[in-house]
Amino acid sequence: MNVRLWFFSSGFCVVLILRLAPLAESGVQSFIAGVAANEFWRKYVNDPMDARFTKNFGAELKVTMGDVVVTSVFPTSKTVMRPWHWFYTLWPAMAGPEGKPNIPAKMIRFLPTRKTLFVSVSPQLFNPAIKYQTRVLMNREKKAGHIGLVGVLIAYMMGQNQKLYFNPFFCSAKHYVEYLALGQVTGGRWWQPLYNRLSKRCPVRNLVTSEMLDGST
Repeated sequence: MNVRLWFFSSGFCVVLILRLAPLAESGVQSFIAGVAANEFWRKYVNDPMDARFTKNFGAELKVTMGDVVVTSVFPTSKTVMRPWHWFYTLWPAMAGPEGKPNIPAKMIRFLPTRKTLFVSVSPQLFNPAIKYQTRVLMNREKKAGHIGLVGVLIAYMMGQNQKLYFNPFFCSAKHYVEYLALGQVTGGRWWQPLYNRLSKRCPVRNLVTSEMLDGST
């Protein structure tokens, strides 16, 4: 190799490293801070098999109002493996009034079609005992700071023939479900492709709280 060319390329590499070093350090610090702040990440690290969460077929899984439920994207009747579909529970199965049929459980899901994967989604209200009768679901329960009935009401309105923006990276089902659970999207990390930073087009940017029902806000 020509000495001048070698010297130039070596010098260029040194300058490039010096320029990128602060960015790399900043990125590592951001990563560490994100891990510390991300509850779902900590759960996965401390309990990689999600042993403390209840798993069962859709027709048998016990849930309560506001529970977050997941199932495997790739169908399985044995367990729940990542990546996940994310659901939000509006209400569990309940006994109906005397002389009336029982009330089935109701959840909401955000599953776009192939044609609308990067365009929009029409949220669907469904009965897990029918839609996922032979699929294993996992009840990840409620996160701290849950907004309760407010999230249920928003979910119900979303399921009334609404068409919402969707992007599998920046406005995914997990973004929507976390918004219904907490009233805001607290996560979204650059190292999580299916749960990246929230898009400005995603309609879950306005904070909502459980106090909105008492008339004080």
